Amino acid sequence: MKKVEAYQRYVWPLLEMLPANKTHELGLELMQAWQKHPWMLEMVERLLDKDFTSDKLEVVFGGMVFENPIVLAAGFDKDGKVVRAIEALNFGGMEVGSVLAKPQRGNEWPNIFRPEKGSLLNRMGFPSEGVGAVKQHLMEIGKATKPLGINVGINKGELLSDIPRAYGSVVSELFSYGDFFVLNFSSPNTANLRDIQRDQMMIADIVSEVFGVMIEKGERKPMYIKISPDESQETLAGLIKVIRETGVKGLVVANTSNNEAIKEGFGGKWKGEAGGVSGKAIREINTRAVREIKIISGGEIEIAACGGIYDVDSAVEKIKVGATILEVYTGFIYGGPFFANWLNAGLLAYMEHEGISNLSEIK
Repeated sequence: MKKVEAYQRYVWPLLEMLPANKTHELGLELMQAWQKHPWMLEMVERLLDKDFTSDKLEVVFGGMVFENPIVLAAGFDKDGKVVRAIEALNFGGMEVGSVLAKPQRGNEWPNIFRPEKGSLLNRMGFPSEGVGAVKQHLMEIGKATKPLGINVGINKGELLSDIPRAYGSVVSELFSYGDFFVLNFSSPNTANLRDIQRDQMMIADIVSEVFGVMIEKGERKPMYIKISPDESQETLAGLIKVIRETGVKGLVVANTSNNEAIKEGFGGKWKGEAGGVSGKAIREINTRAVREIKIISGGEIEIAACGGIYDVDSAVEKIKVGATILEVYTGFIYGGPFFANWLNAGLLAYMEHEGISNLSEIK
């Protein structure tokens, strides 16, 4: 697709001259400007290759119909400010967040780095305007026209006894805006958060609290857990056991990786660097995690692959090992505004070449 090639050849080299944090901030500001002016949104939509929208790309996940499987992962729009602009870029859906109960400053800038082309390392530290501000942003934008996920995290220093209530309070406030909810137990940048993945009793308590909130609201909406790609098979088996027992729909696989071998592979200066790695560098470990979860669960739980998806080959790879939804973040940063359409066009071309008519036929 010539527009993606033009972006990568002419636009990205200019953006690469800016610090990664500044590039992220600039992208959000531009999208907010689009949303304020309908004519700008229409112009963006006209620039997109709408021919690549096809019924063949439609998938069902959590009972929700996604017009295509490419979903913007949590982390880009943390506060729900650019939902309408993201929809215009032809993603099948998106996640907002991670949303926290209380406002929280992130870690000191710079906290996003480009250790190699196609990969990022971040230690943003859950910056959030808090659930009240996010609710206001979503209220102003109005009901999303595509499936919208709310990714929920917790503030630093949250008391152990208050953690279930903290997750539940965010879901309560944003219940009417989210089509599905994702409990984030896996950011490597919040102390002790990943320990929750290994505590089946704590997971069950959090899930019980959140489902209790949903029942009070009159409906149990689809819920998922976002995990780390660095966990052992024992931890994965424990997570799947809790999912089966509690009614959680499945897993988002996965968050950024804290794998030191991957960081060392970037070069000596990155050895021991704090933060999680995303993008091309985690393709292999992410694929392995998706495959292991499908095998351990017997294919009984739903999987959204997140991490290491940057081209058609990596997207097809994730579908083959068990994913239904493909969540992207770093690939979008490097691929630009036409990235979702480019991936969708590639999936259609792949299906045509293989003589198949539906994504579920990819084996």
